[in-house]
Formats: sequence, C-alpha cells, structure tokens
Amino acid sequence: MLDVDNSLGILIKLTGKSFEKAVDIELKEKCGLTAGQGKIIIALALQEGQSQKEISNAMFLDGSTLVPIIDKMENNGFVVRKSNPKDRRNHKIYLTQKSKALIDLVARCVLDIRRVATQNISETQLNITKKVLKQLTANTEQHIEKKSNQIKVTSKSQRISRRRQNAK
Repeated sequence: MLDVDNSLGILIKLTGKSFEKAVDIELKEKCGLTAGQGKIIIALALQEGQSQKEISNAMFLDGSTLVPIIDKMENNGFVVRKSNPKDRRNHKIYLTQKSKALIDLVARCVLDIRRVATQNISETQLNITKKVLKQLTANTEQHIEKKSNQIKVTSKSQRISRRRQNAK
C-alpha cells in the first residue's frame, strides 16, 4: 500500500512547490516579478541569447508555458527577442538594462529563501540529501533511458513486422 504521507516522490514535489512559492512571494514583494520571470532572468544572466527552447530546457518548463511568460516580460521591457541570423524562424532572447539591474536582487531573493528552507539543517544533512537526490535522479534517468531504448526497439521491430505482413 502506498503511504502518501511518506511517499518520496510526493515529498520531493511538495518541497519543490513550497520552495518555488516562497521564491515567488519574495520576488513579487521585492522585484515585482514572478518566480518564472526570475528564473528566466537568471537563465539569461548565465547565458545571454538563448532560444526559447534552450530556456525551457534549462528551466524544465514546457515551451507553451514559457511563451506567455516571455511575452509578458517583453511587453514589460525585461527582455527583447532578436532574430537568429542562422535561422530567422528562431529568436534569441536577451535581457534589457531594466532586467540586468535586477539580477543581483533576484539572486539574493533565491538565496534568502534557500537560507530559510535550510535553517535548522546541518551541512552534513544537506550534503547527504544532495547526494541522495543526485543518485535518485541518476537511477530514474537510467531507467528512462533503458525504457526509451526498449520502446524504440519494439516500435522498430513492429514496423519491420508490419512491412513483412504487407509484403505478403
């Protein structure tokens, strides 16, 4: 029987959601930004001129979720889209001076929430937690890779089988 109160997946999800909500509140209060907007500013501060797809991958967001956030940020003067000279259909996103002025404050807000979230937790406990979370990620990524390869092999063999049947 699944123990929902102690489910590792649910606990990880709740922790992430709580952290994001706390950052969202802090950013709204101090910067007038949402957590999503703050993430975009940090992502672009780390590497200017990313495509929407690159930003969505870095932020673990679906592209359709990211587009309205970037649209709003562009309308509010926080980012600009510029055509990619190599592919005009693909735009690169850049910070404006307005958002560059907020980078340190956004980072400070995130660090403040990290400090709140980790209070009363020893450095040793945090290091163990990080190590365990990294191993959980590695284990599940390995499983995903294995299953993805099995699905590819299965679908390829199914296509071959169908072709053989159609050829008869």
